[in-house]
Amino acid sequence: TEAYRQAMLESPDVVLGPVFASEVKAVRAENPAQPVISFTSDSAVLGDNIYSLALLIPQQINRVVDYACTHGQRRIALIGPQDKTGEIVIQAFEKAVQSCPGMQITKISLYQPNATDLTTPVQRIAPPLIDARSKNLTDQAKELLRNPSADRLSFDSLFIFESGVKLEQLVSILYYYDVTPQIVPFYGLATLRQTRIDQLTGAYFADIPQYRIEMFKRNYQDAFGKTPLPIASFGYDAVSLVSFLSQENVLDESALIDPIGYNGMNGRFRLNPDGTNDRLLDMFQLQGKGRAVVVEQAPAEFNTQN
Repeated sequence: TEAYRQAMLESPDVVLGPVFASEVKAVRAENPAQPVISFTSDSAVLGDNIYSLALLIPQQINRVVDYACTHGQRRIALIGPQDKTGEIVIQAFEKAVQSCPGMQITKISLYQPNATDLTTPVQRIAPPLIDARSKNLTDQAKELLRNPSADRLSFDSLFIFESGVKLEQLVSILYYYDVTPQIVPFYGLATLRQTRIDQLTGAYFADIPQYRIEMFKRNYQDAFGKTPLPIASFGYDAVSLVSFLSQENVLDESALIDPIGYNGMNGRFRLNPDGTNDRLLDMFQLQGKGRAVVVEQAPAEFNTQN
């Protein structure tokens, strides 16, 4: 708050930053009269002249749902922790599936973030295990064994929102119950790019186009002798946007929220009146050993008719 008040003594036209949600919330309490372009991924603290350039969860889910829809998937299940991220994911999915005729969320399995055993959450969505060696198999059990595993599921796609060791545990248990990316498409957030879990080979996620990012990293390395933090390219885009609008003498709200959008190191983006942003995202598929390839490029332009 003190830093923001000190900045106001310079009578700026726009403020870039801060980064974290708690900081943005403090600035918002000051009722800024000029635009504040922050880098928080928490959309709950945006609005009232405060924007964010961060990659938001709802935009990732919108892209995933669009991709799943065009590939014929209509029954999606969700699994992940019951925390703030989980709340955002579920709300975003409930809204996004409305854009795909016939798509529905068939199952949601949540667990406490501090849970150590993830078997029960998996059992809520996976078909029951059947021991083919049992001598007391019922006719129903025999029929289930004859069916492909995918036919025994109540969903045709699975979205997992988890990371780190918990993600590895979750995927391992899913495999035990014969729920794999080879049986049913797996989807996740852009954080899947960092995973080295071979069992997730074939999983999909939406993320910003990488070709400009790679160029930015090389230029940054040449200039400063070190690899940039991931947030650096967003800071670069913020400065570039403000610089461009200043040169055009249109540094105001109407220019900031131009529905056509702007090109940046992180692809094409546009700011919305509520402070959120839209981004044109590529769809990626994990190929194993931390490698991901583009399976569907982002659209070239925003649909300005919506």
